[in-house]
Amino acid sequence: PHPGLSNASDSAVTVTISETTTFKVSISNDYGCMDTLAYTLQVLPLPELVLPSDPTICEGDELTFRVTGATSYEWEDGSENDFRTISPIHTSTYTVEGTNQYNCHVIDSFKVTVFPAFDLHIQRYFLHRR
Repeated sequence: PHPGLSNASDSAVTVTISETTTFKVSISNDYGCMDTLAYTLQVLPLPELVLPSDPTICEGDELTFRVTGATSYEWEDGSENDFRTISPIHTSTYTVEGTNQYNCHVIDSFKVTVFPAFDLHIQRYFLHRR
């Protein structure tokens, strides 16, 4: 039996595989009749999402980015775009689920660090010559 089978002699088995594998299943009844069936389980690839690499912005700024690596996307807020523009007011994590053409899903996230905004004030000083 394959090492990925939970128990080869049970009528229902659990299979754990990491690559495409062909199994042969033999069945016999109480009368000695037997049949064998070959069944191939194909392991399909997961999407490989490409997200921003933990960017930093200043409070009040916008960040526009595109996620790639899947055929469809769903963000934690329910939006389904690959392009996004965000304006977080504090450091935040954004999570997306990507689905590929095989309907395989993967979830990934990235953190946007937000630095506080500041106001620059310049005071005028006058020098008088004597």
